[in-house]
Amino acid sequence: MAKDLPYFRFTLQEWQNGAIIDMSDSAQGVFINVCCFYWANNCNITEKMLLKRFKTKTKTIQKLIKSGVIKNQNGIIMVTFLNKQLLELNKKNSFFSKCGKEGQKVKKTKAPLKPPLEDPLSYKDKDKDKDKDKDNIIGNYFESITDDLYKTWEEFKQFRIKIHKGMPIIGQEKMLAKLKKFSSGDNIKAIEILNNSIVGGYPDIYELKKDKQEENDGKIKMPDGTFKNFEEM
Repeated sequence: MAKDLPYFRFTLQEWQNGAIIDMSDSAQGVFINVCCFYWANNCNITEKMLLKRFKTKTKTIQKLIKSGVIKNQNGIIMVTFLNKQLLELNKKNSFFSKCGKEGQKVKKTKAPLKPPLEDPLSYKDKDKDKDKDKDNIIGNYFESITDDLYKTWEEFKQFRIKIHKGMPIIGQEKMLAKLKKFSSGDNIKAIEILNNSIVGGYPDIYELKKDKQEENDGKIKMPDGTFKNFEEM
C-alpha cells in the first residue's frame, strides 16, 4: 500500500477516545511503528512477521494485543482503523477503474471516424491546378478561346521553356497583348501567329508578313524602311 498511498489517515479524536490513550508513552510509540509496518505491507502481516520485526518490543506488542488495540486472529495481525481505510481505498480504486473502462467504451463508441490520410501526391496535383489557373491568363485577352488556340498557346510556352527563355506571368501578359493586337482577337489568326513563331524558332510573337504587306499596300517605302501614304508625304 506504500506505493499506491504512502500514508494513512490519523484522526485525533479516535486516538484520544481509543484504548491506546490509556497505555504508556512507550506503548503508544510502538503502536505507531506497528501501524506503519502494517500499512506498508498492505495490512497483511502475521504475528510471526510482527515479532520478528520488533524483536525488542515483544512484551509491549503482547500488551497491545491483550488490550485489543491490535487484534490477533489465528496468527493474523489486524489493526481495525487501518483495515477500514484500506477497504475504502480499494472501493474508490475499483470505482475509478470501472469509470475509466466505461469512459473508454463510450469514447470508442462516439469517436468519429478519422478521415483517410490524403495522398501526399494530391498536394502536388492541387498545386498544378493552381498553377494552371494562374497561367491560363489567355482568357483575359480573348473573349472566346477555342481548344486549338489554348493548345497552341501551351505549345508556344513549352517551346520557349525548351529554348531556355522561360514564360513568367509578366512575360505571358506582354506576349498575349501582342497576340491580341496582331490577330485582332481572332482565334484562327492567333493560332497562325503562334505556329509561325514555333516553326520559325522565334522566341517572340510577330505580325504575319501577309498582314503587314496588306497594311502597306498603296504606301510608299521610305529610305528608313517605313511606309507612308502619298498624302502624308
